[in-house]
Formats: sequence, C-alpha cells, structure tokens
Amino acid sequence: MTFKLLAMDLDGTVIGNDLVISERVKGAVGRAIDAGLVVTLATGRMFQGTRKFAQQLDIAQPVICYQGAMIRHTITGELWYHEPVPLEQAKEVIDLAESQGKTVIGFVDDQCYVSRETDESRFYHHHAGVRPEPVGDLKAWLPEAPTKVLIITPKEQTDETVAFFKARFRDTLFVTRSFPLFTELTRLGVSKGKAMAQLCDRLGIAREEVVAIGDNLNDLDMIQFAGFGIAMGNGAPSVQAAAAYVAPTQADDGVAEAIIGHVLPRLQGGTCNDTRTAGVARP
Repeated sequence: MTFKLLAMDLDGTVIGNDLVISERVKGAVGRAIDAGLVVTLATGRMFQGTRKFAQQLDIAQPVICYQGAMIRHTITGELWYHEPVPLEQAKEVIDLAESQGKTVIGFVDDQCYVSRETDESRFYHHHAGVRPEPVGDLKAWLPEAPTKVLIITPKEQTDETVAFFKARFRDTLFVTRSFPLFTELTRLGVSKGKAMAQLCDRLGIAREEVVAIGDNLNDLDMIQFAGFGIAMGNGAPSVQAAAAYVAPTQADDGVAEAIIGHVLPRLQGGTCNDTRTAGVARP
C-alpha cells in the first residue's frame, strides 16, 4: 500500500527554537506535495500560528492544532472538528494552577488570554507569535469553554506539573507535555491520534496510508495510529520506541531525510532504502 497522507508535528520536528523552516525541509515537503501526497501539520499550536507555517510550506489542507482539539482548513478557515475543554473544568484548572503561582493561558476563538502579563506569557508571545491578552482574572473572565488550557513553568518543573494535573484530572482531562515549558490540558479523549482518525475518515484515507512524524509525548498516539510512524532523532525515548523509523534530529533536517528516503519511494511504489537517509531503520 502506498502513502496518501503525511502529518508532521511542528516544534522539535519541522522547526527548532529559532522557529525557522530550513530550505531542505521546504524542498522535501514541496516534492511530496507535487507527487500528490496530502500533507498536513499536527501541532499543539493555535490555528493562527499553525497557518503561518502551513503557508510557508504551501500546505493547502486542513491542519490539526491545539493538540488535536481542532481541525481547520488553512485556506478557507472552515472548522472541521472542535472539542473544547468543559468550562467548569477549565476554571478549576486555572484556579488551581494560579494558586500555585503558575502562569495559565486560556484559548477562546483562536485567541489567547492570561490574567496578567508575566515572563512566561512574554515567552509564549515570542514562541507562538501571538500575545496573550491580559484580562485581570482569567477564571472570572472566561466566557465559554476554551479550546485548550496551557500552564507555563520553568522546564525543571514541567514533568512534575504534568504528573500533578494528570493525577488530579485523570478522569476528566487529557494532560500532556508538548514543549519543555508547557503543560497542556484538553478535553478527555482529545489527542493528535484521534484527530488524525477524524481527518482520515473525512478524506477517505486508510490509516495504513498515513505517515506521521513527531518527537514529543503528545505525538505518541499519532505515530502509533499511522501506518508508518517516524520519530525524530531528538525525540522522546518512548516515541522513538513506537516508531518504525528514527530519523536524524530536527537540527539535521530529519524531516527532509525521512521524506526523501522513506516517503517518496513508497509514492513511486519503491522501497524505503534511499541511501541519503542518515537515520536508523527499525527491523
């Protein structure tokens, strides 16, 4: 079976801390699109932030954003899928996290809001290219169920924060780490893998025809869903263990190497043995 859909994570996969897509990656993605592959992004980022990178890659398809809580078309803006966090649970998270002195961002109508500006909210502005708007009291202000709630902490506190909120909301919310500083909370059942299943159903594509590339824990179920999962060389050990192939790191243009050596040959009915790849193929 040949591939029909390629889904790529952004941070740590397509882009690094400099937020720049390399020319090699752009070229490889362009070749995949020209060959007829449906190419999309699957990220924790907001739609408006995701759309900017999609435009740089000439992706004219629906993209998965907010950790899988939303699917929206990059060209038309049409909303294909949306699963927000229940309002009362979102307020409980905000109250609990802010009582611990943590910065919390809520996302409503593809905008982001914070109680007050902090160093962490300024970092998010730099990282995402979108400034969280201070509203005074986020919990009291929140007008409707947010698409996602994000807690920002120093990176040495992230794993502890994820574990704490997982334990507290194990039966009601999905909690994951998407970036060294980010603890992300979405509606229970929301994930990139579930959104990928929704997208495939809408497009009439079988999971065996899907290639997914990612690096972090929030990419794990997407890689497990795909017919061919690819982990980045800089990826989490559990993600690498679940993948069929481990590509070079993001800094070494692993996405380009994976597309050239493992995706394009399958589009042409060939095998994945291109010597230009420098990663490690699993048996």
